[in-house]
Amino acid sequence: MFQSFKQLKGFPNFESSKYFSKSFKFAGMLCFVFALLLPLNSVSAHKRSSWKPFIHFYESGDCKVLIRQLKPLVKPKSWTNNGLWSRSRILNAKCHLQLGNFEAALKSLKQTPQSVVSDAWTFQKIRVLLKANRHREAIVSIRKLLKLSERNFYLDSLRENIKSEFRTDKEVGQIFHLLHDTRKNHKWFLTDYEIHALYLRGAKLKGVKLEHKYKVLGWQFPLDQKTSVLSHRNLTANELKNMSPAELSSRVRSLSKLGLNKYLIKHLPQLRQGRSRKVVKKLGEAYMKALFKEKYYARIIKLQQQGTLEKKWALGKESQLYWTARSYIKRKNIPAGRSTIYKLEKLNNKAKQLPVLFDTFAARYRLDSEIRKAQFWWDRLLRHFPKHSLAAKSAWELAWSYQQQKNSKKALAYLKKGLKTRIYNSEMKAKLLFWQGKLLQKSGHPELAAKSFKQLILRQPNTYYGMRLISAEDIPESILSVIKTRKAKYYAKPTEKLSPKTKELLERTEFLFDIVEPEQALKELFAGLGRYKDSTRNWHVSHLLHRRGEYHSVLRVIANYYLPHLVTLEIGEHPLWELAYPRPYWSQLKSFANQAGIDPYFALAIMREESHFDPQALSSSKAMGLMQLMPATAKFVARKKKIKLKEKSEIFNPELNTRLGTLYLGSLADRFKSELIYTAGSYNAGPHNMLKWIKRWPRKSIDAFVEQIPFSETRKYVKRVYRSYKLYKHIYSS
Repeated sequence: MFQSFKQLKGFPNFESSKYFSKSFKFAGMLCFVFALLLPLNSVSAHKRSSWKPFIHFYESGDCKVLIRQLKPLVKPKSWTNNGLWSRSRILNAKCHLQLGNFEAALKSLKQTPQSVVSDAWTFQKIRVLLKANRHREAIVSIRKLLKLSERNFYLDSLRENIKSEFRTDKEVGQIFHLLHDTRKNHKWFLTDYEIHALYLRGAKLKGVKLEHKYKVLGWQFPLDQKTSVLSHRNLTANELKNMSPAELSSRVRSLSKLGLNKYLIKHLPQLRQGRSRKVVKKLGEAYMKALFKEKYYARIIKLQQQGTLEKKWALGKESQLYWTARSYIKRKNIPAGRSTIYKLEKLNNKAKQLPVLFDTFAARYRLDSEIRKAQFWWDRLLRHFPKHSLAAKSAWELAWSYQQQKNSKKALAYLKKGLKTRIYNSEMKAKLLFWQGKLLQKSGHPELAAKSFKQLILRQPNTYYGMRLISAEDIPESILSVIKTRKAKYYAKPTEKLSPKTKELLERTEFLFDIVEPEQALKELFAGLGRYKDSTRNWHVSHLLHRRGEYHSVLRVIANYYLPHLVTLEIGEHPLWELAYPRPYWSQLKSFANQAGIDPYFALAIMREESHFDPQALSSSKAMGLMQLMPATAKFVARKKKIKLKEKSEIFNPELNTRLGTLYLGSLADRFKSELIYTAGSYNAGPHNMLKWIKRWPRKSIDAFVEQIPFSETRKYVKRVYRSYKLYKHIYSS
């Protein structure tokens, strides 16, 4: 057994060492004999420290080597502590499955009791049986899997296996009885369009007459856009008339979320027939939303003018005026839009739709460079709806527009008003305080400016604006003293004991990671976390994911549970900072960044904000990998630096992606003289846009320049990258 570990990568070869003396060899033999006398429970298969190399072999595709390494492991006498033994047998079975050794895979599974991890064990057996074309035995195991009491998260994977393995009429006939028997308790079978089609095909082959609700089940439970489109293609409103109001409303909401607006526009007029006024009203709102998203603005206006929205869709006057006003604004019919808003205001001056319309109207005027008119509508929003979530935004827009007009007095007045509104966003609060301090400082009121800056440092120190203030060259001495004397706010590590349910969740997640089922592990883990905040559970989950290198998932937990703490938390050697700002791929990233002539922490900040450390990230614009490289950019850099790039899929490789990304970032840094803001902005919006903006505002300060970046996405991106960069520097240099 010890001999087997000599073959493992990363284990030292003591025999070749010049320090390996005869006496040491003798001691080693004694240790070997002693090890043989130990209980079998203590062999390497049952020590977590010895497990990592096995996972490495599987992930690298060295299945033959892994099987050889697992062979010497001995089954424990007792099943009381056999967790790692079970892992070894399942991993061994997966290796044999990859190599096509089906009997060996089944034999390996038989060597561990399925009761340890029933669903994981049974699912691996199903996989083997299906690949071995032993469909009848596989169906028996599927029935067993469905009867298990555990929360079964293997259903999605099982569905994919069924779709790929049951194709011929004979095979469809075999699986039909299972689908039919489980249709009531396991609707998951029929929520997938292809499985649903398989079920309908089987019913036709067997001559089974199906109930109406199972004919349209694919429509009732759409999983994704593709499934929904396929499920709805051949259905009409008449086939759905028996659906209950609750089901109908729920499905319409789902279809709206999936973006199937054209389908809704086509069928909703028929679906409203025979429904109560309450249901028709809900369908009417969905209909308006679908028309608006598909840019049918003229139709909305026409329907309102004809009175159809009230007669046929039961929509109230406020809702009608709201959708009509938005449609007029989109069609740039300003007089009609303004008139419609006044009608709504006259009808109900506290209507919930008014703040949105005021803001929309103001934004329209700003795009048309009619700033005074935009100011009028933002001011109305601020005065009439000071507690609305848009009030603080309106105050900022007013303050900034007056500052651009060099009216500092009015700008300061609106900043003050904005700070008195109900602010839901810490970044917005920090923005108002920061610019209030800047303008007061410029106006010759250093004491008042210091007061504003102190509030920012004490309440939102770790925001973008807090970082800008701390990093400023001309920061007043009084502010520096506040930073030095500020009472540190630490997030206390939870001391409560883990509940049995949480312990079970963590153990199961560890098990799934050990048998190299990361997708399954994450699926179950986040389902187990739920919506409720449990500080102890979230703390241990975060550390588990960090230890496993699942940094993308760690950031997901941080975003859901810890963001408020990070705004005021003292920067330093604290576990929460290491979780929120990890350093994955650090050694290679540091090397590549140094070669490209950029700060590795800057490259790390770019990577964090671009992909959240997901190596398989793919954006809607087809940007790929850790540093979200466009294929054209990756090819250009690779060609220029003579780096081999054969296929587009290679861009997802973390090492190659990091290398190409840092080289591209280095070229941008050279172009913009290492100015972080310009470099980050050009990485997001392209160097041509950045050069255009610099040329447009050549004398603007960096802070003012950032606020004027025309693309809201780039403006937010620059702030996030800057904040991350400064936090990384503070965390790992303290």
